[in-house]
Amino acid sequence: MTAPADGLLIIQSQLSQAVAALYASAPRMSDAAVARRMEAIERKAVEYGMIPLAKVARAGRRAAGVAGYRTALARHLERMDDAIGCQPLDEAATAAIMASIALRLA
Repeated sequence: MTAPADGLLIIQSQLSQAVAALYASAPRMSDAAVARRMEAIERKAVEYGMIPLAKVARAGRRAAGVAGYRTALARHLERMDDAIGCQPLDEAATAAIMASIALRLA
């Protein structure tokens, strides 16, 4: 389901707040709890056609369990806010954000 322009702004605001809250609370959360919150953000992004955000959230969730996961999570959360502002189906923006994360983790 794709949201009309005004509705999309509300969804973007809600998702931005969810990302900010997760960024602030992640250091005190279990890996499983962080993964659940990332998955919830991903599902909402998919529901509203915000594919760049969904892909960054999915990649961040998949990084769970890998050595240095918390560092990777921080990089993904930092870029998720950028992804919120992207056009819903902007593959070039998605690729650029994912490349930026990879560079920061290198």
